Amino acid sequence: MHRLGHPSYANLDEDLVRERAKALPEEGVPPEVLKVLPRLDGAQDKLQPQKAATPCDGMEPTLEAGQTFAAQRGRAIVAEGLSRQDANEIAVSALQNMTEEVMTKAEKEAAAAGQTLEIRTGNKFLDQFQPYYFAEAFPFCFKYATACPDVANTTKQQMEEQERQSRRKADAPKVGIEDWAAAMARRVETQFRRDWTFSFTVWNFLFRTMVNLQKNTYMYAVPDSTVKGNKRMLTNKEILDGGKEVAQKLHHGLYTDITGELKPVKGDLSKVPHVPGLSNAARMLLNNLECRARNIPGTHETRKTMRHQTHANRICYGTALFVTFSPSERDTTLMVRLARARQSDPAVLQDGSAKFQSRSKPELDVEYFRLSPEALAEDRGGG
Repeated sequence: MHRLGHPSYANLDEDLVRERAKALPEEGVPPEVLKVLPRLDGAQDKLQPQKAATPCDGMEPTLEAGQTFAAQRGRAIVAEGLSRQDANEIAVSALQNMTEEVMTKAEKEAAAAGQTLEIRTGNKFLDQFQPYYFAEAFPFCFKYATACPDVANTTKQQMEEQERQSRRKADAPKVGIEDWAAAMARRVETQFRRDWTFSFTVWNFLFRTMVNLQKNTYMYAVPDSTVKGNKRMLTNKEILDGGKEVAQKLHHGLYTDITGELKPVKGDLSKVPHVPGLSNAARMLLNNLECRARNIPGTHETRKTMRHQTHANRICYGTALFVTFSPSERDTTLMVRLARARQSDPAVLQDGSAKFQSRSKPELDVEYFRLSPEALAEDRGGG
């Protein structure tokens, strides 16, 4: 790591390290370590070697530890979906779409000739920005294909509006994606509460809608001492070349880190502004992206604004305390206690768990992991 230039090893003297290593015993433990070990008796809880976000139980005598392990249930492994699409990937996609919009027809045809076509057999892709998308993508949540949002799609809005007018009442109000997403997040039906992907899909849909419908009033003006006023507007060709430059640097560029070294960007849009030698058009495009994304939840720019606010609070009021509560396995009854479902919901009536979806079950002061199987079954059955 010293030869590779790692900052933590910058002041390391390799000769001194080798000299000290020769003094270590070839077998056994160095006497300095044995001298410190007696002082650590009973200090396990004070050292807290476990991660603070997921604390483990403290040291226990052997007998009590064995009883604890004997009463704990076996852990299970379940299939879980994992989405690797983050705000950076969404911003990169938005940049590519904006670059394609300002391209001419000839440039689009030339670019399409060199693109890779990905074909997936057996899949029928759905248009996400149409009213019945959620009914088709989540048929178990929307049994009768109703209660879908009104989609703002400028290319097909008039045609879809005529079709929907023939199916809806004349006095029915329009429900946009913002109000609809807030209402769906508060649904108590079990098919919504137990769906693993519905909430994430709604958030992604809302994010894309906010990006697509946001108005752009940015002026692409750059300094120029050769014109009157020392400023001039960028041409469409310059803006297009700037978008291509940003896209190229995003995947193949090198940026300067805090140590002054050049490192690959590797698709991270937040590192592109630190690429040396960017043109004025490319920098104006990046400033425009930051400006437009600053008020959209979930973007790096929003997080940057939040960090500025918290830093201002620290300067004004002093360093704050940030506390995270992560219940251990024995405290997961809190999650069950906070879960809610209608008592008449068929999903909870069939498996007999309706009482655990109410306000008073389960009791928070009962350590269920210490109950015998007979007592646990009696509590679950008789309440």
